[in-house]
Amino acid sequence: GPLSVGRAQYDGAKVDFWNGSVDQVEAYDKALTAEEVSALHGRQKP
Repeated sequence: GPLSVGRAQYDGAKVDFWNGSVDQVEAYDKALTAEEVSALHGRQKP
């Protein structure tokens, strides 16, 4: 299904909206390995 950031869906309804800002969201088309997550975690903000 479609990717949603900042809300949930329950019983077909959009609920629990995030009341704030969301920054630096990344989505991948696969599950990351522990090594990949560690490498990403160590990156600095540009």
